[in-house]
Parts: sequence; structure tokens; C-alpha cells
Amino acid sequence: YVTLRIKYSLIETFNTNLIRQLINAKWQFISNISHGKILNSVNRETNALGDCMGIICLQIASILKFLLLISFPTLLFPRFMVTLLLLALLFLIPYLFLQKISYSLGARTTSTANIAMSSLNEIIRSMRLIKAYVKVEEVVSDYRQKIRAHFKVAVVSHTLAAAIFSSYQVLGVSAIVITTIIHKNLLLSEISI
Repeated sequence: YVTLRIKYSLIETFNTNLIRQLINAKWQFISNISHGKILNSVNRETNALGDCMGIICLQIASILKFLLLISFPTLLFPRFMVTLLLLALLFLIPYLFLQKISYSLGARTTSTANIAMSSLNEIIRSMRLIKAYVKVEEVVSDYRQKIRAHFKVAVVSHTLAAAIFSSYQVLGVSAIVITTIIHKNLLLSEISI
């Protein structure tokens, strides 16, 4: 509940500040900016910003939960837990490199979404002219290329994010198994703790 309240409060603040700044902007800025970019920013990016704030809140809660859950086994089996945590940190090193790739893909996803939204906005604003000059197929084909370019980047970006997320459990279990092999004299009950 608190996470969702923070998320939507942030979106509200961001959107109202954006509208205020757009209305107060100089005419030169207003005439040069794409309506599609504004629409995409308001619709897509502000929701992403709110989702990020929600994720940050959930991460803080997860970190606190992790610290609480790890304190008991660390007190009972400090060597085992130190080995496990060092292995887990070692497994996380590749994620530092994937973070750069993910950021780059995210930026490209936003850029292609802006282009597709701008194109859609222009089509909607110019529908009568498009229909009058019988340019329907040409316009649809152009829009299809732009939306496909966006989806192509978005699919790669989301697939990478899902792969990173789903591999955490595999690496965690691997760290536990390797640590168990290193500390051979532990009982099964001790490993489960």
C-alpha cells in the first residue's frame, strides 16, 4: 500500500510539474517539440518513474528482510555464511557489465518509443489530409516500420531484464551448493538453516 501510494504520488507530482513547465515554456520550445514525445513522456516515462520508485521501496524492504533472515545463520555458522556471501558476490560481478548493456537498451527503447509515438500523433493530427491524398498505405507502412523498430529493441531489453531476474535464484542455489561442497562436515539440518 505504501509503495503504491509513493508511486502514484510521485507520478502526480511529476505530471503536474511537467504540465506547469510546458505551459510556462517559451513559444520557441513549444513550437519545436514533438507532441508525440510529450505524450510518450507523460504516458510511458512517468509510469516507469513511478514503477522505479515502487521498486526502490520494495528493494529497501527486501534488504531489511534479507539482513534479518541472514543474521541467525551467520551467528550459528559464520564460516559457512562468509563463504556463501563471498561466492554470491563473485557471481554478481557479471551483472555489473550487464547493467551497462541494459541501460543502453533502455535508452534505445525510450528513443524508439518517442519516434513511434510522434508518428502516431502526426497521423492522428493529419488524418483528413492523409485520406484526401490517398496516402493511407504509405503512412501505415511508415508507422509499421517505426513501431517494429521500437518493438525489436523493447523485446531485447525486456528479455535481458527477465533473464537477469530469473538467473538470481539459479546463482543463489549454485552458491549454496558450492559452499556446501567446500564445508563438507556440515549436517543437512545445518545447511538448511
